[in-house]
Parts: sequence; structure tokens; C-alpha cells
Amino acid sequence: MVVPVKKTVLLNKAEAVLEWSSVLEALANHAISDMGADLCRSLQLAHSVTDAESLLEETAEMLMVSDRKEGFSLMPFSDLRPVLTRAEKGGSLEAGEFHKIGIVCGQIQIVRAKLLPLGVLAPLLSQKAETLGHYADLTQSIHRCIDEEGDVRPTATPALHKLTDTLRVSKERIRKRMEALLNKPRVADLLQEHYFDLRANRYVLPVRAECRSQVPGIVHDVSASGATVFIEPRELVERNNEMKVAELEVEREIRKILNDLAQQLIPYAGTLATDLHCLAELDCLAAKAALSRVLDAKPVSLNARGRVWLNKARHPLLVLARLRAARDLDERSSESDGEVIPNDLHLDEDIRGLVISGPNAGGKTVTLKLLGLFALMARSGLHLPCAEHSEMGFFPEVYADIGDAQDLSRDLSSFSAHITQMIGLLDHAVPGALVLLDEPATSTDPTEGAALAEAMLLRLTEQEMKVVVTTHYPRLKVLAQARPGFLNASAEFDVPTLSPTYRVRFGMPGGSSAIDIAGRLGMDEALLEDAQQRVEQDETVKSEQAMTRIVDELQQRQRRLDVELAGAKVAREEHETLVQIQREKTAQIEEVERDLKKNARRKMAEELALAKRKIHEVVEQTKKERAAISAKAAKERLADIERHTSAQLSDSSAHVPLHEMRVGDQVEIPSLGVVGTLCEAPESKRRVQLRIGEREMSVDVQSLGGVAQKASRENTSVSEGVSSPPRPRVSADPAQEVLDVRGKYADDALYEIETFLDQISLSSASLVRVIHGHGTGKLKQVLRAYLKASPYVTGFRPGDRYEGGDGVTIVDLK
Repeated sequence: MVVPVKKTVLLNKAEAVLEWSSVLEALANHAISDMGADLCRSLQLAHSVTDAESLLEETAEMLMVSDRKEGFSLMPFSDLRPVLTRAEKGGSLEAGEFHKIGIVCGQIQIVRAKLLPLGVLAPLLSQKAETLGHYADLTQSIHRCIDEEGDVRPTATPALHKLTDTLRVSKERIRKRMEALLNKPRVADLLQEHYFDLRANRYVLPVRAECRSQVPGIVHDVSASGATVFIEPRELVERNNEMKVAELEVEREIRKILNDLAQQLIPYAGTLATDLHCLAELDCLAAKAALSRVLDAKPVSLNARGRVWLNKARHPLLVLARLRAARDLDERSSESDGEVIPNDLHLDEDIRGLVISGPNAGGKTVTLKLLGLFALMARSGLHLPCAEHSEMGFFPEVYADIGDAQDLSRDLSSFSAHITQMIGLLDHAVPGALVLLDEPATSTDPTEGAALAEAMLLRLTEQEMKVVVTTHYPRLKVLAQARPGFLNASAEFDVPTLSPTYRVRFGMPGGSSAIDIAGRLGMDEALLEDAQQRVEQDETVKSEQAMTRIVDELQQRQRRLDVELAGAKVAREEHETLVQIQREKTAQIEEVERDLKKNARRKMAEELALAKRKIHEVVEQTKKERAAISAKAAKERLADIERHTSAQLSDSSAHVPLHEMRVGDQVEIPSLGVVGTLCEAPESKRRVQLRIGEREMSVDVQSLGGVAQKASRENTSVSEGVSSPPRPRVSADPAQEVLDVRGKYADDALYEIETFLDQISLSSASLVRVIHGHGTGKLKQVLRAYLKASPYVTGFRPGDRYEGGDGVTIVDLK
């Protein structure tokens, strides 16, 4: 009887066949510390959606912080947990170990200072930083006693400073004496070479072996050849003894300093160990961010409904393999084999079973492993190599039966081993688990195997598991096509080139194309023809072949549709681009038009101001001279000014010559600022009848200085270019000497009162009424401020009660 497989064994086997350890090793390669790398290799999987989302968010925050201008990086640090444990137990530490502790303390302070202010941008990282301790006093003590090379500073304490000075003086005296001995001819002739050395930390001379008896002293060493004997001269024995005593005193003081540091370290040992683990976690997070950058991976949203909606998903290990190959090819200056082909994998929550069929080596198993790795990566906080706006289901357990499970040590054939795993899976798998089966129930009779595979697939889905299988069994393809909650998918095969495209198509099964692939691989043509004839003779296989041909035709049609869809998408994008360009150009034209109108209004205002000044000068001169000749000359001068100004402000393209005007055409009287309708043709006449509103009046033909476009012929035409803006018509009747500007904007009201005063100044009126109303009082204030500076006005006052009160201003003219 076969022993049932334990749950942990099944889960571990799934991680093994999915090559999860390869992903973790790739992650560990981005860690900068041994502790961080160890955490990467033993990455823990979340057991709830909330925990998994928190892990993904931590990775996203680290990626964001790393991409900032300030960046985030750690210096390599050692695993000091054994050292800290020894310190807690009262053990002694070496100077180099304190140096490493000082580096870690400095790292902790740097990390704390960098992450704490990011409470809004990176709240999870900021919370980690809040747990880090403060080690300013300990760091200061270590730096005071230990130098950058990990040695005790001579100035660590006054006593050590004094002892090191004594030792230095002792050594200098011995060296001077040794140099004096070397310079003596009697001694120099006995030496192997002209130098002195240290043996057992005592100064010695390299004496030739045959001359050993001629140099009294203590032998400390002999060379490997035996030709040289290292002798401490007798006269230096006492001095070497003094140096040795001084060295022992220095070592005793150093040990005392290190013991004092160890006592200071004991209160911090526990928190330092915790913070050291926190640094390792941050190192692991930085490795996750780095791997995300390498894989061009994106964070995904998680759900507990089993919905998988992956856009342009790529197998992470294939991406890494392609990157390594590209680096190797770059070094050899060769061409790359291409990028990993992405696939859209869309499985709604109501799809409990996915059946992937298609040719061998077409990518079915790759898709199976991709789904399994993505499920594990999402639970461990790793971003997925797919496009944005993707979604991944949270699967609390992942089971995978992929590859040959034969186990000779347990006397299990391939079929028996697979069935044993399936038995354990049915016993242990929980609802919501992801189950990946690569060609289940093979290596046995096809009919029985297909029936067994179908029964297992139905049982697993009934237990609310998400099951993805690859198969060549037609029975499973029919099941996925006919039963609700199941979906067919196929690894696409390009029939014209007899090669897989490595794209997954959803909604239709795929054919195995075994004979075609065998031919592509170089099998004998006669053998292939024999196989094809045997297929055609088998009625069952013949029907399957017919279905395969239909599937192939559907796949080719789908590819054509995809090409057309891609073309339509490109055309739509181009259209949207052109529309955007047109909008921008229209905006530019409107901007230019606004600028032209603005310049035209400015020019008009300048011309009007110049005309006003000239009119005012003529009026003032006429008032002074008060002579008939002067009045006549003034009228002629005013007429010249009017004609000149009208010519400057008129739009020649918008006017029609007088001799072309007909009865019913619109004409303009510039002096009054009104437009009327011709009642008779102006040919050979000095005056013509005009209809203005409901009234008719006789007007001098010469006063028709501005002629509007002909109503009967050009009202429907659109003039090209930008025309001058039309002048506002003044709602005033000069005969009544009243101007009504109620409801007008201040700028419009100012323009109308300027025009009104220009016109009324040519009459004999000495008093006019300006009706502006009460309102907020702003219009009244603006108008009265203008009247104060007007050259036509001698004074003004608010109207009396019977004149309209303060809503009217009575203006006295010069």
C-alpha cells in the first residue's frame, strides 16, 4: 500500500516544479548583505489577502523611494547576531567586532533619518523606521575608541596614550642600537644580509650559521635552509625585555577598554539584534524593488474570488534568461534571439477550470508555470512582469503536478506517482486553492486515462478550486467547451510555417499537430505519410482530425482578425493624433485671431484718440475766434478729420463703392455711428433717403463715408482673414441729448459715452443726460471719473428727483 503524501510535501513539490527557488535566487542576487540574501531565499508567503497587499505595497513604496532623487541604499553589513549574543552573556569582543557594530549603528541612524520623514509618501517604510532604536551614545563611544581600520585608537584613554608612547620610545631605542650594530664591521661580516628583523616579537640579527658562536645571544629562529640563524644579541636582551613589558601593559589597557565597551553594549544588544533584522528586511525590500525594475514588473490588485486578469504577462524566469543571453550576446557583438512573447491571461471568477491544449513545445507548460509563479510572487510581495491594470487572484495554496513523477526508490511508475499525488491533493487541498496539472492521467490507456482525468477535474472544481490543466485528450476539450464554469484555451500553432507562436488563445481548443511537428523536426517523409494514412483510416481519429482542421481554420481566422484589429487600433490612434493636432492648430489660429483683434482695437483706439484731440483743437479754436469764416473752416477741417479717421478705421474689404449700391442695400453713417437702408439709388444725387429704424431721413451722399457690405449679395459670404471688429452702436438719439448705458459693462459704457460726446460736441447742445442706473454704483463711479477728465465737459451733477435722481448724471458741455 502506498503511503499518503503529506500536505507540506505536496506544497514543497509544487514550489520545486514551478522553479520558485530560481526566482528567489534571482532576488537574493540583488541583496547587498548576507542576512538580506538569506531572507530573500526564505521569503515567506502571506496567508491572507490583506497581508499580501501589505507586502506588495511595501515593495511599491521601496521602488518609489529608490527612484527618488535622494534614492535609498544600504552599505554592506555583517551578521552580528552571534557577536551580540556573546556580549549579552558577558563574553569579550575584539576591536574589529566593535568596528562592525559601529557601522551597523551608523546605518540604522541613516535609515531612520531618511525614512521617518516619508510618513505620507511611504507610510509602511516609515513605520519600520519608527521601530529602529537610538544609538548615539554607543556610536560615539565606539568611534572614540576604535578607528576606521578596526583598531583601538592610541588616544582611547590617557593611560593607553602614555603606555603607547613608552612602547614607542622603547622600540626606537632598540632600533637605533640595532642600526649601530649593523654598522660595526666586525658584526657586519657575520651577517647573512644587512638588516635586522623581529622574531617572537623580539629584535634579532640574521647571522650566518657557521658564525653563530661568534655572536653571543639567544637563538629565536632558523631559516628553512638552515643557512641563517636569527639571534637576539645579549646586549639587547634587557631592552627587549623592557619592550615586551611595555607591550603587555598596552595589551592589558586595550583589553580593559574593550571590556568597558562590552559593558556599554550589553543594554543595547537585544534592540540591536532586532534592528539588525529590520535592516535585513529593508535590504530584502530593496532587492524586491531592484528585481521589479529588471523584470519591468508592475504591482497588481489582488482579489479573493479567484479572478485572474493579466495583461501582457511574461514568465519571469524566461525574462531573466533572455536578459542574461542578451548580456552575453552584447559581449560577443552578436544578435539577440528576441524578447519573451507576452500573453493576456483572462479568467473570470466564474471560470473554475481552464483546459489548455495544442502542440507540444507550444508553451502550454510555460503558461501553467507562469500562473503558479505569479500566485506565489503575489503572496510574497513581488511585483509581476505584466502590464499595468492587471489583477491576480489570491490563492492560499498552490499545487502543481508537472513533469515525470517516477520514483524508483518507492517503486512508483510514472502513472502511479501521478495518481499518488492526486490522492494527496484531493485529501489536503482547501477551497480556493490553485491546482496546476500537466497532462493528467497519461502513461496509461488513453480512453481510461481521459475518463479518469475528466472525473478528477470535475471533483476538484466541485471543491471550489481553480484548476488549470494541459492535455491532448479530446474528451477534456469537449468538457471545457460544453460545461459551464470551464473554458478552453489553445497554444497557437502556425500551420503555414508548422511552428508554434507561443501565444495562448482563449475560447477554442488546439490540435496536437504531432505529425506536422515530427516532420518539422526532420522525421522521414515516408514514415510520416504512412502515419497520415493510418490516421485517415481510423474513423474515430478521422473525426478528431476534422475537428483539428476546424480549430486550425478558426485560429487562422482569429490571427487575421487580430491583425485587422491591430490595424484598426493603429488607425484610430492616428486619427486621434490628427484630431489633437487639428485642435491645437485651431487653438493657435484662435489665439492669432485674438491677437489680431486686440491689435486692431488698440489701433482703433489710438486713431480715435488722435481724432478727438484734433476735434477738440478745432472746437477750441472756433470758440475763440467766433467768426463765420473760422466756423466754415472749422467745419471743413472737421470733415477732413472725419474722412481721414473713417478711412483709417474702415475695412476696405467689407465696403462696397457708392456707385454700386442699390435700393435696399445697407449703408453706414460714420458721423452718427448708425446703419440705415437705402430708399433710393445714390447715382448723380447729392442727398438720398435712408430708413433708420422706423424713420426716414435725408442724408448727404458725402456723409456716407463708410458703406457696409451689400445685404442682397454678400450677407451669406464669409470674408477670409480676420476683419476689424464692428464698432458698437450708440443707443442715443442726438435730438434728445440723452445716453442710456444701463446694463452695460464699464468698458462698453466708456466707449459709448466717448462716441456720444464726440457726436454731441458738433451740435449746439450745452447739457446732456447720461442714464446709468443705481446697481452697485461701480458704473456710475467709472463714468463720473471719466467725465472729470473729458475735454468736452465743464461739470456734471447727479440728477434731481424729477430727472431720475442719482441714477442719472447731468453733464454740462463746453
